[in-house]
Amino acid sequence: MAQISVNKGIRVQRLHFRSEIASFTKSGMISRGFRFFTRSCKRPEVKSCRTLPNLFPAILTIGLVAGTAFPQEREIRRPELPAAVEETVAKVSRNAIIKRISEETQNGKTTYEVEMVFHAHSKDAEIDADGKVAEAEEEVAMSSIPTIVQAALTARAAGGKILKVESLTKQARLVAYEARVEQTGKRTEIRVGPDGKPLDQEE
Repeated sequence: MAQISVNKGIRVQRLHFRSEIASFTKSGMISRGFRFFTRSCKRPEVKSCRTLPNLFPAILTIGLVAGTAFPQEREIRRPELPAAVEETVAKVSRNAIIKRISEETQNGKTTYEVEMVFHAHSKDAEIDADGKVAEAEEEVAMSSIPTIVQAALTARAAGGKILKVESLTKQARLVAYEARVEQTGKRTEIRVGPDGKPLDQEE
């Protein structure tokens, strides 16, 4: 009898757990936490995400917090864009293939990110709800940037292999150059200003 009671108790706990998971899933808490976790996994300095099954509590916690503190992002279709944003997207994506469009809301402000590919290089644009381009990252050839910036990136790479260089503009103003560097199997990002001076914080 005791064994039967224990087994029944375990089944009840499992059903209760599944019910809780279902309610969290419907509310989007898990998906927000999972998106935050997986996006972090893609960062070059993160080597492995094989511990995902053991991190469910953390993912759920992140999802709970993400409802207010973190940006809420969702992929959308182009017909869903506001008219002002669509007009800007049409301009910035001319001769490009649009890979993804997402909508992000944080602290009551909504922005739209468009990921594009132009022939052999990529470009991402963040657009405000009124259609203004707030920020853009565009892949550039190392040989096309100022020599002082080339020298600065090479110096900061410290012998590592520079895999990709991007220009960063905000409000149509060039603020930085970013480079993805690989060294001894580890990937990192470095950033310098248009004048070649190192930047450690976001501009």
